[in-house]
Amino acid sequence: MRWAVRIEAKDISMEFNDAGRIIEVFRSLHLCVESGTSLAITGESGVGKTTLLYVLGTLEQPVGGSVTLGDTEVSALPPSGQALADFRGKNIGFVFQSHYLLPEFDAVENVAMPLLLQGIKKKAAQERAKELLDRLGLGHRLQHRPGALSGGEQQRVAIARAFAANPGVILADEPTGNLDLRTGGEVSAMLKRLQEEEKITLIVVTHSLELAKIMDRTVELTPKGLIEREKVN
Repeated sequence: MRWAVRIEAKDISMEFNDAGRIIEVFRSLHLCVESGTSLAITGESGVGKTTLLYVLGTLEQPVGGSVTLGDTEVSALPPSGQALADFRGKNIGFVFQSHYLLPEFDAVENVAMPLLLQGIKKKAAQERAKELLDRLGLGHRLQHRPGALSGGEQQRVAIARAFAANPGVILADEPTGNLDLRTGGEVSAMLKRLQEEEKITLIVVTHSLELAKIMDRTVELTPKGLIEREKVN
């Protein structure tokens, strides 16, 4: 198991060029997430929450500032280089609002895929996949393809896939956004429990106050910057 990593963003700014017009998303943000803790990022639609998550996860390159995961300043790595892709694959797990499971593969095969891509032997990869799926209450659905699973079950498979390769950090973008309230609550609880058991750093972008409530910390992204919110039990 890899150790969880500390994430630190210093003075990061992001903007996009829209047909020659510069659109500023956010400017000079500072954020630190300690190793093994969980953080919810909330805020109004369109304020840049997903963009911030993508910058932290090396999917987007900031126009200013630095992002450090563990001992590596990832924002200094060439954005199109193999070094960044390799670092991301080994150290960061992603959960998105849509599950993005491969429809032709069953649950075990979907979860084992990141391990196989890293050269792990098939038997070991499948054993890890079965273990995670069982912990997420899907021990009886191992051979089911995504089309035969409910929305909540599909998202649990996606969560297991994100955790499969023992990354140092999990980044989740609206992981319960496509689920009803009850199912979303169940998936939220499972995500948090697995994060604690695996001792992985977790950052979640969410509109769900219920999901934010069970994270260790909550920050709100506003047009004026990040605001730390008091934890509500």
